[in-house]
Amino acid sequence: MQRDWHMQGQTGCVFAQDLARKLPTEVWPSAVVPQVRGAGARVDAALATAIASPVAQLLSVLFPTVDCSDALVGLLAELAQSSETLLAEPLSEHRDMIVLRLRAVVTGDGVLAWVLAFGPFDFWPPTRRGPGAELLFRVKPKPERIYPRLDQDRRIAHIADTPIAMGGEDADRRWQGTYQAALDILGEPMSTLTSPNVTLSVPKALGGQLHAFRRPERSLPPQ
Repeated sequence: MQRDWHMQGQTGCVFAQDLARKLPTEVWPSAVVPQVRGAGARVDAALATAIASPVAQLLSVLFPTVDCSDALVGLLAELAQSSETLLAEPLSEHRDMIVLRLRAVVTGDGVLAWVLAFGPFDFWPPTRRGPGAELLFRVKPKPERIYPRLDQDRRIAHIADTPIAMGGEDADRRWQGTYQAALDILGEPMSTLTSPNVTLSVPKALGGQLHAFRRPERSLPPQ
């Protein structure tokens, strides 16, 4: 169901929509974490497997029991306490929300993957409001050639870096299509809460556990 949602283009990202349609499961695998308790170790194990895989490029980690705000807060608290892989940039605020930027180390030389979250939470932007709770990871560093309009910083890895066969004109059309699709879904230009370097946001009243995540050894400025 989650993969179908990505295929329908509900994230507003035409690149991600194409990836969901074209990539086989061994290139975009998924792992299910059935309960919040012990979630950190399960996420770490799934990440380690995907990073070590010679073919995996993306990883979806699904949390079927995380379907309300209390469960989301519980999951974040568990991940902050027990994950050895997930790190967080310094928290920021946007309007009445606390903004969390999770990172995962995907290479031995410290490349940090930006992590995206999707889920059934009405306080999230429509482009992040999926049928189930999910963390989506890029598990490889940037390829040698990167579409010029994407972030060229090789210290970071993002879903849009995933190699996919297309010509320059196709990539340009997808770039313009992504901007228009996100605008159509959101009803306004993209904001801080929909930025590709933002994992998720929660109302300030729910954000007390977010400070417990460990910080990267070096921090990249928010973009």
